[in-house]
Amino acid sequence: MAVGVPAMTAFVSDQAAAANADEFAEALRYARSEAVKRGDTVSLCASADFTSCGEDWKTGWIVSSSSGKVLRVQNPLRSMGDLTAAASTVTFQSTGIATAGSGNYVFATRSGNTDRSRTVALNAQGRVVVSKGEGS
Repeated sequence: MAVGVPAMTAFVSDQAAAANADEFAEALRYARSEAVKRGDTVSLCASADFTSCGEDWKTGWIVSSSSGKVLRVQNPLRSMGDLTAAASTVTFQSTGIATAGSGNYVFATRSGNTDRSRTVALNAQGRVVVSKGEGS
């Protein structure tokens, strides 16, 4: 039993990092598609109160239109390690181009094992890629 507990803890931590990265990537894709669909600027930003932008992605996030209407809310992330973010706000213009926030968002495990972390990469064209490990 003592051998299984550390392995299970690592597994749960790995899965939390993967799930959080997948949810963040989906939110980026949603924000981009809404920008194109609405023909307007749409932003995704860290938010603790779900009405205004903040700095810490781990507290949750919102997707909002240029008029300030909140389109989607994400609750605080599952228990995990550090989150290294390229920016606290990502903005897509009506063409789907990311005008702010492109770069890497690294979701670490609680163990700090960088091989098991997940990286969500957003390029300036708005393409989102999720990879295992700390991407470049």
